[in-house]
Amino acid sequence: MRIMLHAVAIHKRGGGSRHLEGFIQSLGELDHDNGYLLCLDRRLGYASPWPNVTVYPVEIKSPAHRLWWDQVRLPRLARARRADMVVSLMVFGMFWPAIPQISFQRNSQFYCDAFLSQLGGTAAWDMILRRTMAYWTMCASRVIVTPAAAMRDMIRRYHPDLPIGRFRVLPHGFDRAQLIRQPLPEGISQQLTLAQGRPVILYVSHLEPHKGMDVAIRAMRELKRQEQRACLYLTMDRRDWPEGYDRVMSQVRDWGLAEDVFNLGRVPEGTLGELYQRADVFLFPSLCEAFGFPVVEALGYGLPIVAADTPINRELCGGAALYYAPLDDITAARQLQALLESPERRQQASTASELQFPRSHLTWPEYARRFLELVQEPLAHAA
Repeated sequence: MRIMLHAVAIHKRGGGSRHLEGFIQSLGELDHDNGYLLCLDRRLGYASPWPNVTVYPVEIKSPAHRLWWDQVRLPRLARARRADMVVSLMVFGMFWPAIPQISFQRNSQFYCDAFLSQLGGTAAWDMILRRTMAYWTMCASRVIVTPAAAMRDMIRRYHPDLPIGRFRVLPHGFDRAQLIRQPLPEGISQQLTLAQGRPVILYVSHLEPHKGMDVAIRAMRELKRQEQRACLYLTMDRRDWPEGYDRVMSQVRDWGLAEDVFNLGRVPEGTLGELYQRADVFLFPSLCEAFGFPVVEALGYGLPIVAADTPINRELCGGAALYYAPLDDITAARQLQALLESPERRQQASTASELQFPRSHLTWPEYARRFLELVQEPLAHAA
């Protein structure tokens, strides 16, 4: 079978690239029967070492160009390559496919009330338009894949006409080896010494409006008011959202947190393992996620976790986290303080994370095997 993997939306390092790397490696190692054409943004610079996976580089110039590529170029390419199926890995795909299509829905922002309530004007209308295009893609797909049941339920709350039987939940894979390929860069290691013996709170995330960075900063302000010794390390890159970055750093300065909140910048994925090992508590204030790789990574390293009380965090962490209502920085600070003040509670939370870890994800080979079972479904229905 010839399968097209449509992933042109991935153009920078993050959860999408981490998913792609583990997924493609497992397909390359396990699947010797099917051939894959992987459509990727050329900026990612990804090269496949696997003979059954061919990379097709694409240059996307604008959102309008992306829409044209999905609806015109992708169908033509599928015909020219005589593809049997298209798998859209990043939300959007064809609205009128001539061959079976499977769509992976990974953008929780479209359905997150806590995030959407903060939008207005053109941002709100842009979100509605993008959610509509995702809906058209799902209507045109034989199978809709979400990485968590919570993501599926969020979609169906907005689109109850989409039959639940069309959805499949496929939790992302994770391998700790992806995070320990090399040591931390020297500059980042030096910044970690600024903790000066204080407990380290870690939040690994790129910067986007829904990531709750402002909640994290306000929680640190509250901890300082309570004279709680601790420091927070972030992994923001200004290039991801310049306006948001400047606002966060302004809050850090204005609230006198320059010696308590440190930004490491974009940390190479292959070095994150050492960063988790140096942390004492993991904070996850994101308002909405489709899966949440950092949470699984924190579980994998046995970190105590304080997280926003969202359905996806409950699904991944279960009883291994302390929760607070999204946007409630005061309660977030109290939960952090409860762990920071008690070594016994931190140890209990660490043990809970280690027990929860294998229940929160699949290994990448398991993920690939389930994917191979999944792609047979549309063809079986068509037969």
